Amino acid sequence: MTVYIVLFRAIGGANQLPVQTLKEALSDAGFGNVTTYIQTGNVVLSSDLDPQAMLEKVGTVVEERFGKPQKIIARDPRQWSEIIEANPFPDAVIDPKALHVFVLEAEPSPEAVKVLVSRQVDRERVAVVGSAAYLHTPDGAGISKLAKSVERLLKVPATARNWNTMRKLQEMAEKVAAG
Repeated sequence: MTVYIVLFRAIGGANQLPVQTLKEALSDAGFGNVTTYIQTGNVVLSSDLDPQAMLEKVGTVVEERFGKPQKIIARDPRQWSEIIEANPFPDAVIDPKALHVFVLEAEPSPEAVKVLVSRQVDRERVAVVGSAAYLHTPDGAGISKLAKSVERLLKVPATARNWNTMRKLQEMAEKVAAG
Protein backbone atom coordinates (compact mmCIF):
# COMPACT_ATOMS: atom_id res chain seq x y z
CA MET A 1 0.00 0.00 0.00
CA THR A 2 1.22 3.48 -0.85
CA VAL A 3 0.63 6.40 1.47
CA TYR A 4 -0.63 9.58 -0.18
CA ILE A 5 -1.03 13.13 1.01
CA VAL A 6 -4.15 14.31 -0.78
CA LEU A 7 -4.85 18.04 -1.12
CA PHE A 8 -8.13 19.51 -2.24
CA ARG A 9 -7.99 22.88 -3.98
CA ALA A 10 -10.13 25.84 -2.95
CA ILE A 11 -11.65 24.29 0.17
CA GLY A 12 -13.01 26.67 2.76
CA GLY A 13 -15.75 29.23 3.15
CA ALA A 14 -18.77 28.14 1.13
CA ASN A 15 -16.84 25.22 -0.37
CA GLN A 16 -16.45 23.11 2.78
CA LEU A 17 -16.01 19.36 2.80
CA PRO A 18 -17.09 18.13 6.24
CA VAL A 19 -14.01 16.22 7.34
CA GLN A 20 -15.77 13.45 9.27
CA THR A 21 -18.08 12.72 6.33
CA LEU A 22 -15.14 12.90 3.92
CA LYS A 23 -13.15 10.51 6.08
CA GLU A 24 -16.05 8.05 6.22
CA ALA A 25 -16.68 8.27 2.46
CA LEU A 26 -13.03 7.55 1.63
CA SER A 27 -12.84 4.71 4.15
CA ASP A 28 -16.06 3.20 2.76
CA ALA A 29 -14.52 3.38 -0.73
CA GLY A 30 -11.68 1.12 0.39
CA PHE A 31 -8.93 3.57 1.22
CA GLY A 32 -6.93 2.71 4.33
CA ASN A 33 -5.67 4.74 7.27
CA VAL A 34 -7.76 7.77 6.28
CA THR A 35 -6.92 10.77 8.43
CA THR A 36 -7.75 14.43 7.94
CA TYR A 37 -6.15 17.62 9.10
CA ILE A 38 -8.12 20.80 9.71
CA GLN A 39 -11.02 21.94 7.52
CA THR A 40 -9.03 22.98 4.48
CA GLY A 41 -8.89 19.83 2.39
CA ASN A 42 -5.99 17.80 3.75
CA VAL A 43 -6.17 14.00 3.80
CA VAL A 44 -3.61 11.29 4.38
CA LEU A 45 -4.60 7.82 3.21
CA SER A 46 -3.17 4.57 1.92
CA SER A 47 -4.10 2.74 -1.25
CA ASP A 48 -2.89 0.00 -3.53
CA LEU A 49 -3.87 2.11 -6.54
CA ASP A 50 -1.33 3.96 -8.65
CA PRO A 51 -1.36 7.76 -8.18
CA GLN A 52 -3.62 8.56 -11.16
CA ALA A 53 -6.15 5.83 -10.33
CA MET A 54 -6.18 6.94 -6.68
CA LEU A 55 -6.85 10.57 -7.69
CA GLU A 56 -9.66 9.49 -10.02
CA LYS A 57 -11.26 7.30 -7.34
CA VAL A 58 -11.03 10.00 -4.67
CA GLY A 59 -12.54 12.47 -7.15
CA THR A 60 -15.41 10.12 -7.97
CA VAL A 61 -16.13 9.43 -4.29
CA VAL A 62 -16.18 13.13 -3.44
CA GLU A 63 -18.33 14.08 -6.42
CA GLU A 64 -20.83 11.31 -5.69
CA ARG A 65 -20.94 12.01 -1.95
CA PHE A 66 -20.88 15.81 -1.97
CA GLY A 67 -22.36 16.55 -5.39
CA LYS A 68 -19.54 18.67 -6.73
CA PRO A 69 -16.26 17.90 -8.46
CA GLN A 70 -13.05 18.84 -6.71
CA LYS A 71 -9.58 19.46 -8.07
CA ILE A 72 -7.19 17.21 -6.18
CA ILE A 73 -3.40 17.10 -6.04
CA ALA A 74 -1.47 14.33 -4.25
CA ARG A 75 2.07 13.42 -3.31
CA ASP A 76 3.60 10.40 -1.62
CA PRO A 77 5.72 10.87 1.54
CA ARG A 78 9.01 10.81 -0.38
CA GLN A 79 7.82 13.53 -2.75
CA TRP A 80 6.47 15.52 0.20
CA SER A 81 9.80 15.31 2.03
CA GLU A 82 11.58 16.46 -1.11
CA ILE A 83 9.33 19.54 -1.21
CA ILE A 84 10.13 20.32 2.42
CA GLU A 85 13.86 19.74 1.97
CA ALA A 86 13.95 21.97 -1.14
CA ASN A 87 12.66 25.01 0.77
CA PRO A 88 14.72 27.89 -0.62
CA PHE A 89 13.87 30.11 2.36
CA PRO A 90 15.04 28.18 5.44
CA ASP A 91 15.21 31.40 7.46
CA ALA A 92 11.45 31.86 6.96
CA VAL A 93 10.48 28.79 8.98
CA ILE A 94 10.81 30.85 12.17
CA ASP A 95 7.40 32.31 11.24
CA PRO A 96 5.73 29.23 9.70
CA LYS A 97 2.47 31.03 8.96
CA ALA A 98 4.35 33.41 6.66
CA LEU A 99 5.88 30.66 4.54
CA HIS A 100 3.56 29.06 2.00
CA VAL A 101 4.10 26.19 -0.37
CA PHE A 102 2.01 25.95 -3.51
CA VAL A 103 1.93 22.30 -4.49
CA LEU A 104 1.64 22.35 -8.26
CA GLU A 105 -0.04 19.79 -10.46
CA ALA A 106 3.01 19.89 -12.76
CA GLU A 107 6.21 21.84 -13.28
CA PRO A 108 5.55 25.28 -14.76
CA SER A 109 7.39 26.57 -17.80
CA PRO A 110 10.59 28.56 -17.22
CA GLU A 111 8.88 31.57 -18.82
CA ALA A 112 6.00 31.41 -16.34
CA VAL A 113 8.46 31.18 -13.44
CA LYS A 114 10.26 34.29 -14.68
CA VAL A 115 6.97 36.18 -14.79
CA LEU A 116 6.09 35.09 -11.25
CA VAL A 117 9.51 36.05 -9.85
CA SER A 118 9.34 39.43 -11.59
CA ARG A 119 6.17 40.23 -9.60
CA GLN A 120 7.84 40.12 -6.17
CA VAL A 121 7.27 43.31 -4.23
CA ASP A 122 8.36 44.75 -0.91
CA ARG A 123 9.67 42.06 1.39
CA GLU A 124 8.01 39.11 -0.32
CA ARG A 125 10.11 36.34 -1.82
CA VAL A 126 9.04 33.66 -4.25
CA ALA A 127 10.85 30.71 -5.82
CA VAL A 128 9.84 27.66 -7.78
CA VAL A 129 11.58 24.33 -7.32
CA GLY A 130 10.23 21.54 -9.48
CA SER A 131 6.50 21.27 -8.93
CA ALA A 132 6.39 23.49 -5.85
CA ALA A 133 6.31 27.26 -5.48
CA TYR A 134 7.49 28.78 -2.21
CA LEU A 135 6.17 32.16 -1.13
CA HIS A 136 7.45 34.02 1.91
CA THR A 137 5.03 36.75 2.98
CA PRO A 138 6.53 38.35 6.09
CA ASP A 139 3.85 41.05 6.08
CA GLY A 140 1.02 38.50 5.82
CA ALA A 141 -0.52 36.40 3.06
CA GLY A 142 -3.83 38.23 3.41
CA ILE A 143 -2.40 41.42 1.97
CA SER A 144 -0.13 39.75 -0.58
CA LYS A 145 -1.09 40.40 -4.18
CA LEU A 146 1.37 37.75 -5.27
CA ALA A 147 -0.28 35.05 -3.12
CA LYS A 148 -3.52 35.54 -5.01
CA SER A 149 -1.88 35.23 -8.43
CA VAL A 150 0.65 32.39 -8.14
CA GLU A 151 -1.55 29.84 -9.87
CA ARG A 152 -2.65 32.25 -12.59
CA LEU A 153 0.90 33.39 -13.33
CA LEU A 154 2.36 29.89 -13.35
CA LYS A 155 -0.51 28.58 -15.49
CA VAL A 156 -0.55 25.34 -13.51
CA PRO A 157 -3.24 24.17 -11.06
CA ALA A 158 -1.99 24.57 -7.50
CA THR A 159 -3.04 24.51 -3.89
CA ALA A 160 -1.21 26.26 -1.07
CA ARG A 161 -0.45 25.28 2.51
CA ASN A 162 1.49 27.15 5.16
CA TRP A 163 4.65 25.68 6.62
CA ASN A 164 2.89 24.45 9.78
CA THR A 165 0.46 22.45 7.67
CA MET A 166 3.24 21.13 5.43
CA ARG A 167 5.12 19.79 8.46
CA LYS A 168 2.00 18.36 10.10
CA LEU A 169 1.02 16.49 6.93
CA GLN A 170 4.55 15.13 6.67
CA GLU A 171 4.33 13.89 10.25
CA MET A 172 0.93 12.29 9.62
CA ALA A 173 2.12 10.54 6.44
CA GLU A 174 5.24 9.21 8.19
CA LYS A 175 3.10 7.84 10.99
CA VAL A 176 0.79 6.02 8.55
CA ALA A 177 3.78 4.70 6.57
CA ALA A 178 5.41 3.39 9.76
CA GLY A 179 2.22 1.43 10.47
